[in-house]
Amino acid sequence: MGLIETGRLPSGQPYARIGSGSRVVLSIPGLSFTAEVSKPGSIRRSWKRWLEPIERHDLTFVDVGRRADLPPGSSSVNIADDYAAVIREQWGSAVAVMGISTGGGYAQWLASRHPELVDRLVLAYTGHRVPPEAAAVQRRAVDHILAGRWRSGFAAMAPWVVPEHARIASAVAWLLGPHVVDRPSDLRVLRLDADADDAHDATDALAGIRCPTLVVSGGRDLAYPPDLTRELVAGIPDARHVEYPGAGHGRGAAFPEDACAFLGATGAALQPEAP
Repeated sequence: MGLIETGRLPSGQPYARIGSGSRVVLSIPGLSFTAEVSKPGSIRRSWKRWLEPIERHDLTFVDVGRRADLPPGSSSVNIADDYAAVIREQWGSAVAVMGISTGGGYAQWLASRHPELVDRLVLAYTGHRVPPEAAAVQRRAVDHILAGRWRSGFAAMAPWVVPEHARIASAVAWLLGPHVVDRPSDLRVLRLDADADDAHDATDALAGIRCPTLVVSGGRDLAYPPDLTRELVAGIPDARHVEYPGAGHGRGAAFPEDACAFLGATGAALQPEAP
């Protein structure tokens, strides 16, 4: 597999570049802890299942996080506008965009407010709003982490990923989470994301998303359940939907291939069919 590069943009955002294809994809990650730059080895491990489809579909993913110096209380709209500035500064024209979970909320606002900058869009495991139950769980987890109770924070959200074994997932996350996830000292981005999620509601903005869009979801996702996903899909004029019926939040073995095939295509007729 080709290039993996990490660093910081001149405007302050941490980034990871994965691949060396001719088509650029701005990847907007989900709930983030920090603006610290990741090591290339860590990126290679976390993107392992993506490396082959990225290369085969001639893509370059640029995963861009949030700036730690954004004003406290910045909204999803404010953060989306910051991503629009990144596109203008780095590429100067429209690129493909993928947003996952919290990042999917930012991607919705980016595509609706700046349609000239987004020519293809993947929204994965996300919604146009955060359900109250999910917001409460996330807020509890974030408060634990901000207070230094990392194990409790990991355990609170683990059932989202493995809902079929929720208690076991919580126990494993409590035991192993601190050993497999870095614990940065600067958590301003975590607070920023959590506050933005609490107020996120892009319901009225969805009609402004005019580019071909693929919505990916898990049929057992507790954070963004199927009923909410159907509302999201119905609100976007040119959207296709792929659901992985047994998958929880962020899971689905076919996700890397489905997303890369869609992002590497040209024209709505080449959108992948739902499995």
